Amino acid sequence: MLNSGSKQQLLIATACSEEAAYSFNRGVVGGVESKIVRQSMPIEQFKLLSPSRGKISLWATHSSGQCPRLWENSNTSDLILFYLGGEFRYLGMIGIRFESPELASVVWGEKFKKWQLFFEILQLRKFRLSLKDFNGLFGFDARYKPQGLSRIAEERKSDPAASFESLLLKI
Repeated sequence: MLNSGSKQQLLIATACSEEAAYSFNRGVVGGVESKIVRQSMPIEQFKLLSPSRGKISLWATHSSGQCPRLWENSNTSDLILFYLGGEFRYLGMIGIRFESPELASVVWGEKFKKWQLFFEILQLRKFRLSLKDFNGLFGFDARYKPQGLSRIAEERKSDPAASFESLLLKI
């Protein structure tokens, strides 16, 4: 999964709220039709995306709180772990990121159009990790539950020399 280059980060995205669950199912699992994406962005930017079977897997976040900073500081090949319904269920890799109010309105509709900071999700695969095991792996208190979009700090790894990917794939 890992591309060479900068140090790979691990982002956590929760899809527990109505908005996030809708965004996850519509954009990540279902994928967005390539032609819809193409109509909402410059061709130069669209050419950087990696459609699969005519669809592009997209996750989006809103432009408030810490989300814009996390979005801005994410890189191609960073891992993203999706938390749904009390456990981590999917693992993917970030492709490109882009901002598009137009695409947000088309994909999410008026109710969720604030979700306009997009991540392209590559190599999405089902993944099962309980919250208890996650908390143990990264040294969180047993009561910790992820909220929104967050980044796991390097110093939280149970094995400082291991990559996030190798730690997660051992499970």
